[in-house]
Amino acid sequence: MLHDAWLLFQKDLRIERRSKELLFSVLSYGVLATVLFALSFFVDQDRSRTYTPGILWTTVLFAGSLALGRLFDSERESDCLGGLLMSPVHPRAIYLGKLLTWLFAMAVMELVTVPLLFLFFDVFTLTDATGLLIVVGQLALGTLGFGVVGTLFAAMLLSSRLRDILVPIIVFPLVTPVLVSGVQGTRAALSGDAAAHWLSVLGAFDLIYLALALVLFPLMIRE
Repeated sequence: MLHDAWLLFQKDLRIERRSKELLFSVLSYGVLATVLFALSFFVDQDRSRTYTPGILWTTVLFAGSLALGRLFDSERESDCLGGLLMSPVHPRAIYLGKLLTWLFAMAVMELVTVPLLFLFFDVFTLTDATGLLIVVGQLALGTLGFGVVGTLFAAMLLSSRLRDILVPIIVFPLVTPVLVSGVQGTRAALSGDAAAHWLSVLGAFDLIYLALALVLFPLMIRE
């Protein structure tokens, strides 16, 4: 199953290398949002710790939603998803392959926009290395939790005309615990408070969501 998921991920990378649609849309949104937030909300260093967590996770949330809307574009054409489901590939491999594709796009976006955001809001001078590492860990776990749920419903709503509207409506409430934990953990890390326990909270949510998604995806995708 993992081998098939990796092959599907490589297939998506080859398609993305030619089209660059997913990466371009996510990156352009992430950079634009970061610049606009910086111009609008940066006042002084004292307020940076207050604004940065919300801005960071808002950018991740909406950039991730944009990526979810484009995630199954290649499978939507000519009912390619139906062909995959009729192949020997296990449905869970399809799910994991698409999750890897989404995580790759989000990782590229975050590698560009997060340092840019930290630079604009002087986070590098306000926080020590340990705090920054904790923020990176929280960001990785929070992004994973968002992607686990989002990929599941992006596939389920693939044939719906209102998928771009329905996916955020359904996914946002379900990932609220992840987003709240991420914002609170980031705020604690940037303020120098104890924040390591938020990594455990995010990791627990990720494991629960992933286990449920692996159980539900084969059932939901065949309906």
